[in-house]
Amino acid sequence: MPKISEGASYRKKYKKEDIKKALETIENGMSNREAFKLYKVPRATLQFQTEAKFIRCVSPSKLPKNCDPENVLNKSITDFVVWPVTPERKGKRQTEKLPWVLTSSVRKDALKQKIAKKKRY
Repeated sequence: MPKISEGASYRKKYKKEDIKKALETIENGMSNREAFKLYKVPRATLQFQTEAKFIRCVSPSKLPKNCDPENVLNKSITDFVVWPVTPERKGKRQTEKLPWVLTSSVRKDALKQKIAKKKRY
């Protein structure tokens, strides 16, 4: 909701008919910016209602294609089939990056050799 001062109430300055007219003109090719200026409907309201997520199923004659029960069922099945059973890792583990892994005995030997070199000099 818009910011208002204390003691004041917010009242919409547009009607549902204005929203419908604006949405129809957007479908006919007018830009969102021009439509919200022409019909004095908030730009965010028009953007929200033009998104695919907002499509309402009102009557059987005006049903959008994506509200058809068969399409919804097929879509949910394809979403399930597309995803792998186990998710893949985004990056490689440290052991996969290195051709060999240092073990504790190798580290101890390397440390002993390093100490021996220091004692020689």
